[in-house]
Amino acid sequence: MEDKEYKIDKKEVMELGYDSILHALRKREREILNMKRAIEYERNRPPVKNWYMLKNIQFNEEFNKNRKCCDVTFNFIIIVKGLWKTIFGETRN
Repeated sequence: MEDKEYKIDKKEVMELGYDSILHALRKREREILNMKRAIEYERNRPPVKNWYMLKNIQFNEEFNKNRKCCDVTFNFIIIVKGLWKTIFGETRN
């Protein structure tokens, strides 16, 4: 009689299996979407602050980001003013 009380329902076990599989697939989908989101953010983000002061290979990457994202003449003026201030310690009008 006690065996009937602990009888396992095959339908419930099957549903539990499907739920765990779907949960794992949803988790993997979130991971993939987050990786794609990070790649897209890196591709479209603005350059880091003071990128023109970098002295390694990252300078080229940030330079290209700056060139793509903004108006070239405006950025050139900002860079020249920033470099002038860095070199000579004052801004030029």
